[in-house]
Amino acid sequence: NTEVVKNLLGDFNWRTRIVGAYFSTIMDLKEVEDIIGIHLLKSQVCYAGTGYCLTLASFNTKNGIEYLKKYLDYYLTQKHLHFDQRDAMSALKWTDQLNGTNEIKNYLELYKDWSSDKYAQDLDLSFEGFESQMESLNKIKTAYNNV
Repeated sequence: NTEVVKNLLGDFNWRTRIVGAYFSTIMDLKEVEDIIGIHLLKSQVCYAGTGYCLTLASFNTKNGIEYLKKYLDYYLTQKHLHFDQRDAMSALKWTDQLNGTNEIKNYLELYKDWSSDKYAQDLDLSFEGFESQMESLNKIKTAYNNV
């Protein structure tokens, strides 16, 4: 339920936070979107950002997209930080495809500059992985809703 998900998201451990994010997606708990968005922006624990990006993309709300854009606005200017920039870019591309928008175009040059001295930063490969994870979450979500 929502209370359990909030507790998972409130724990200072990436494993419990990512589980909370996944359950938010599966149960479509948009009431925790601000918690997830703020966690993404703070980037307090490693690995959880992937789950946050998947959840925000799944919710596909204006508010969630704004969190992704705020994340990219800041973290793509931090060349020394290798966090969840690829996941945020993939999430934005996912929402662009759903909404018929092209928000990602505003970040391609920043991304190119940010990734210029990094290894294996192929955005197309990142999106393929993101898309695969999203498809898996959507299958679980469908099964959950059919129970």
